[in-house]
Amino acid sequence: MTVKHRVALTAPPNSAHLRAEGLDGVREGVLQRAVEAAYARGRAEGVTEAAEGAVRALETAIEQLERARTSAEDSLPREVVELATEIADQLLRSRLAEGAYDLERIVRNALAGGGVDRGRCLVYLNPEDLEQLRDIAFREDTELVPHSDLARGTVHVETRRGLLVRDPFEALENIREALLEGLV
Repeated sequence: MTVKHRVALTAPPNSAHLRAEGLDGVREGVLQRAVEAAYARGRAEGVTEAAEGAVRALETAIEQLERARTSAEDSLPREVVELATEIADQLLRSRLAEGAYDLERIVRNALAGGGVDRGRCLVYLNPEDLEQLRDIAFREDTELVPHSDLARGTVHVETRRGLLVRDPFEALENIREALLEGLV
């Protein structure tokens, strides 16, 4: 039995051939190819969107990394100064606690810096430091006086001109501030 179908053509055919699967098979094949083509287009669009999203994410990550690098570069010198002075502070505290410093030199420099020449002066020291200097001779009219409120290594020289303070922690803080000002 032969089945005849009428087919309406919208354009003249280029070629024609017979298909054994019939119209339903042809339609099924056309639909299958249309589904495969749509899948391929959707996949290509998805790959393109994913690639564009990855590029945007990478650009954002690069911008964030650049901001972090700039921030680190800006803050690094300050952090180095802070760290260095903190280390110096810890070393200073350790050396002072051990009594490992040249107290005589510190006192003599304080006396020289006080501009007292040969006038009367009082040198205030931590009692432990004073004990270290008990047998050291200083210039005439120089009296060593214990002062329990002073930290070890600190020297106060009182003269007729005023008070000269040699405080190692204050000196370290002045160094820190000068270094930080130099960064600006």
